[in-house]
Amino acid sequence: RMDYQHERICQYIMRQMSTGAWGPGARLPPEAALAEQFAVSRETVRKAMVGLKERGCLVGQRGRGTFVAVPTPMGRDVTSLLYIGDTESHFHREQFLALVAEAQDHHCRMLAFNPLTEAGGNGERLGAALNDVGWVVVEETLLPRVREELARHEVNLVVTGFARGQAPRPAYHVLVNYARGIEVAVGHLARLGHRRLALVTPDDAVRLDERDGTRAIGKPYYPGFRAGLARHGLEKGGSLALIVPEDAEESIDRLQRILRRPARPTGFVCDADFRARFVYEAAQRQGLRIPQDLSVVGMSDTPWCVALMPELTSVNVGERAVARLVMVLCEKGAPVEEMVTWVEPHLVERQSCRRLPSK
Repeated sequence: RMDYQHERICQYIMRQMSTGAWGPGARLPPEAALAEQFAVSRETVRKAMVGLKERGCLVGQRGRGTFVAVPTPMGRDVTSLLYIGDTESHFHREQFLALVAEAQDHHCRMLAFNPLTEAGGNGERLGAALNDVGWVVVEETLLPRVREELARHEVNLVVTGFARGQAPRPAYHVLVNYARGIEVAVGHLARLGHRRLALVTPDDAVRLDERDGTRAIGKPYYPGFRAGLARHGLEKGGSLALIVPEDAEESIDRLQRILRRPARPTGFVCDADFRARFVYEAAQRQGLRIPQDLSVVGMSDTPWCVALMPELTSVNVGERAVARLVMVLCEKGAPVEEMVTWVEPHLVERQSCRRLPSK
């Protein structure tokens, strides 16, 4: 099995920073101490730190150690932001890191509040943080949990995510077109000659369509998949939405059953980069090679892409573009009416896809 422990260490460091346990300028524990804490090698710790340094979250000082980056106040326009959202799971963590880096580039202090890990979801710490900032960036899926608290504070709002949320006052909405990203992945495989594709997505994205009893996807993955198939004339080519559980072994087992079919898919679109590792593992157990026998595309262009071998082609859904636009809008001033902006995704090609030989 490949070592993904550096991801766990990244999450731990970001959690310490977002909760204030390690504030700006704080010195991190030595690599050896973190390696012992997580029972990994120092190289694994170093890999996690390098990734966070590249994003501007940490700085290294030769002979002294590694420190939390210190933003320099930029004046009266935007001096601090509060991010309310998931700071740990796939995609959302990458979006948070991009926002932290962009805020630091603008010499702006970034605070964070994660309703998924805070007791009560919107307790005293959230109220205190809202009193300390003029701008709030809130993830649309968590907006309902904090809407009442936001309504009690005179703060300017930017909503990020996959869909427009119901904010308590006029807000900027900077949205990722995830469905379009899935469509881009389908198009890439179609242009390489693949005609039987599979969308790999988890159970919690599924609901039943009460009108006709067919299986539908509540999140944007399936609509993007269907749109991509339609655009390239693949609706009747044997493609399928493959619903996998969150458990790794169960997912791999289900994928192996699909790969044993005589007319198995040759191209896989994974709704998240980390889920591609299930396809890699299932293929290896079935004696199949990537990309010689299967082509795989992920979503979000996260560090998982270079942890896999061969490196994973993925769709960058625009986390950094979202972060840049958030800062531009904050500096523009308070919104007087709702404003919605979509960020377009783009493909990042690596080594996990191959053109099928023409028959």
